[in-house]
Amino acid sequence: MTENQKILQKREEELDSDEEQNLLQKPKWVPISKRKEWEDVEPITQKDGPKPPCVVNYSDRYKETMNYFRAVLRSEEISERTLKLSKELLMLSPSYSVAYEFRRNCLFALNGNLKNELFLIEKLLDRLPKNYQLWHHRMKCVEKLNDYSNEMDFLARMMLGDAKNYHVWVYRIWLVKHFQLWDNELEFIEGELEKDHLNNSFWNYRYYVVTKSKTIPLETIYEQEFEFVFGHITKSVNNESPWVYIMNFIKILNKEQLKVLHDKVDELRKRHRHSMWPLFCLFTLYTKYLITEENLDNALTFAKYLGERYDQTRKKYWEKQIKIVEKQKQNL
Repeated sequence: MTENQKILQKREEELDSDEEQNLLQKPKWVPISKRKEWEDVEPITQKDGPKPPCVVNYSDRYKETMNYFRAVLRSEEISERTLKLSKELLMLSPSYSVAYEFRRNCLFALNGNLKNELFLIEKLLDRLPKNYQLWHHRMKCVEKLNDYSNEMDFLARMMLGDAKNYHVWVYRIWLVKHFQLWDNELEFIEGELEKDHLNNSFWNYRYYVVTKSKTIPLETIYEQEFEFVFGHITKSVNNESPWVYIMNFIKILNKEQLKVLHDKVDELRKRHRHSMWPLFCLFTLYTKYLITEENLDNALTFAKYLGERYDQTRKKYWEKQIKIVEKQKQNL
């Protein structure tokens, strides 16, 4: 059994089997107008006007479900039948945000089984992992339930499918911040970077955790992060992600710390003469933070190397930077 299957099996065992054993089961559809429990509701049809500019060819099932949904939306009916109706509609239109909000109102008012709802969302996310409305619905349900105990396992499973899924990361950021789950996040990131040090999503998330958690004193961040980042850079000097990561810290470093960074980067430049990233980092330091005439001369040299050899795609960008630095040098 794969890790994916183990996590899913664990989630299935937690379901309340008396309420909804087959959350995605699709029985033979009976038109709502033929169901006895809906006899008292007058459906509201869509008004397209006499000459609609673009007629959408909806299925009969979708049109009828929407007609009844409009009716209960207008009457603001909260009941078991409207809860079931919202599910029917979302199975047909899983990105309909109004239906999700209506469904939550029903669930919360009726004390519905939110753990079953989370399982339903999880199954739908297996099919639609980048559906924003589903992720937002899950966030609201977990917030109401006030129980995050299964969420890290759920996110681990979702990341197995796509470790760069934007919605997975937004949800994790919300979860960690809302429930103050900072303690194990650096360990999690370090483990994932050992598996895939090229994944820029992990680097972006590390920056968020380090700067927002407030668990690391600002004055010691640079020591910890220098050691961590340069450990990764020495493994793969052309990996853009750790370079961008460390350059984001430049603005909070003092003069002494900037010199430590400079020496480390300059050492890498001498050892890896065909890599653009040490040159790029030094160019940034020389033109914005360690400004001297000598450093600006070096910055001009590096900009020429970058434009002509190592970063030819942005040749015009570096030509412009050269003009800027020349002007900066004149104004010293």
